[in-house]
Amino acid sequence: MNAGGLAYAAKDGTMYSYDRYFVGGSEGSATDPIAQTEDDTLYQSERWGTFSYHFPVKAGTYDVDLHMVEAWYGPAQAGSRVFNVEVEGETLVQGFNPLTAGHDTAQVVKLNDIEVTDGELTLDFAASMNEANVAAIVVRGLEGNAEEGDPTVTEGTVGDDPVPADCSGAGMAGANDFVLFDGGKFSPGAGEIELHGKWSTFNVWNDAMGLSIIDAGTGSALKFGNAGIYQGFKIAPPKVGGALRPFKIEGMDIWMQMQQGAASNQQVTFGMRITFPGEQQNQGGDPSTTWMYDASKQDAGISNVATVPKTCTLVRLKTPATWDTASEVADRFIFETKSNLSASDGILIRRIVLKGVQFAD
Repeated sequence: MNAGGLAYAAKDGTMYSYDRYFVGGSEGSATDPIAQTEDDTLYQSERWGTFSYHFPVKAGTYDVDLHMVEAWYGPAQAGSRVFNVEVEGETLVQGFNPLTAGHDTAQVVKLNDIEVTDGELTLDFAASMNEANVAAIVVRGLEGNAEEGDPTVTEGTVGDDPVPADCSGAGMAGANDFVLFDGGKFSPGAGEIELHGKWSTFNVWNDAMGLSIIDAGTGSALKFGNAGIYQGFKIAPPKVGGALRPFKIEGMDIWMQMQQGAASNQQVTFGMRITFPGEQQNQGGDPSTTWMYDASKQDAGISNVATVPKTCTLVRLKTPATWDTASEVADRFIFETKSNLSASDGILIRRIVLKGVQFAD
C-alpha cells in the first residue's frame, strides 16, 4: 500500500491498491518491523499532517477501516500525537493517539454504516497535538456499492454519478464504459495528471505547459490554455511491462466548455485522435491518421473537428466508420486544438467517459 492510497476490499477481503483522492499532508515511510500484523509493508508508509480524502462513490452505505500505527514517536512519548477524524462532516474518531497500542504496533479503527448521499465519501484528518496520520484506508461498500476487483486494471465501471451541476447533456456510463475524469480531487504529478484507473494525461509535441487542474466551482476541471492551435496533450492508459496497455474503444463523452478572455469570442475547435501501438506521434497533421468524429454531425468526412461549447455541454465523439471496434486497438488519445485558440483562452474539460472500452490483452 503506497502512502496516501486507498484500498478497496472485495467480498473475499482481498485488498487492492488505489492511489488518489487525497488533498494535503505529506508522505512518510519507515523500515521498522510492525507488530500485530502479517503485512508490515502496509504499515511502513503513511500520510501525515492535516489532510483529507475525497472518494467518488455511489450513493449508499459504507464501512471504513482506518489502518493506524505509530512508527515515529517512541514509547516514552505518550500523547505526542492526538487527532480527530471527521467522516462526512461528523467526528467519528476523537482524541485518537496511535501510541496507546504501542510503538510500531498495528491497529485498525472500524467505522460502520456510513451513509453517503452526495457521490463523495469525505474523510478529514486534523490534529490537536502535532500531526494526524494514517497508513491505509479500506472502504467496503454495503448493498453492492463497492467496486469488485482491482480498480487499477478495470476496463469498465458503472459511473452513474451526475454530471457537474452547471453542465448539460444527457449521458450515463454503462457496464462497458469507464469514467476517466469526473471533476473530483486530482493531484498533478511531474509532467502528468493521473486520472482514474491509472490512466494519465501528459504532454505531446512542442510544449503543452498549459495543461493543469483548476477549481471549476462545482468540482475540478482539466484546463488547457496558454498555447496556440495545433497544440495538445495525450491521454494514455496504464502501463503493463513498461508499455502502454492496448485497448478497444467505441467512443468518448466529454463535458467541456470555453473559458474565453476579454478580447476573444471566437469559436474554438478541437480534434481527438486515436493512436495505435507503434504509431509515430508526429503524424498528427496527416489526414490519414484516425480521428474520432463529432456524433452530432452527419458527414463523417468533416466531423473530425468538434466545436468547444461556450458553456459546459456534452460533446459526444465516436470512432470513425473505418475503425473496427471489435478488433482494432489503440494505446492512447491525442487532444489537439484545431482553430482560434488565443493566449487568453482556456478549454475546461469537466468530465470524460470512455464508451465501450475494454483492454485488448
